[in-house]
Amino acid sequence: MQEQAALPSGEEVRRALERVLARPDFARAEPPPFAAFWKAVSQAVKDFFHTLDDAMHHVLGSSSETVVGIVLLVVLAALLAHLAWSVLQLRVQGEADVLQLPDSGPSSGAGERERAGLAEAGRLAAAGAFAEAMHALYHGVVLWLDRRGHVRHERFKTGAEYAADLKPALRPPFRALLRHYYPMAFGGRPAGEAEWLAMRRAASDLGVPS
Repeated sequence: MQEQAALPSGEEVRRALERVLARPDFARAEPPPFAAFWKAVSQAVKDFFHTLDDAMHHVLGSSSETVVGIVLLVVLAALLAHLAWSVLQLRVQGEADVLQLPDSGPSSGAGERERAGLAEAGRLAAAGAFAEAMHALYHGVVLWLDRRGHVRHERFKTGAEYAADLKPALRPPFRALLRHYYPMAFGGRPAGEAEWLAMRRAASDLGVPS
């Protein structure tokens, strides 16, 4: 009778299994770089939005669609606020662009520019171009004040800043001039003969010659 082959021991089975599992076919693939990191970040983001959704639903009794709508409204409000701020900045910059004059001083021909500006204002008003006349008058007044040392013209300086530099006695007529000039220059109001004459009277009160 043929003898049965002896069964392998447990130790032999373990070693054979280790040899099989050590083959490349059974090697564990290495995860790509940062895979665990991005997985953790993705899970954290999902958990955050789930928590936010649950909180909004608990507080407001709202569905996910309502929460999305609220978020979109907040984003829209932020965009509108940014647009309003941008328009305001452009308006302020536009004011500075209109009011800016070439750098001047007592020794840089300011007198000639002053006389030319005031004369141009008169010619424009006589031709019925009152808005252009008021712009020219403002520029001429600033140069007139600069040449006499009442103010120092600086690039992008505003009328309010010039008023603050003036002596107290000159501030009221200059501010009156600004009250007639600014609504036309920056408020979009039409300029007619009455507006021109009122601004011209304010300039005369400052001592600016016609």
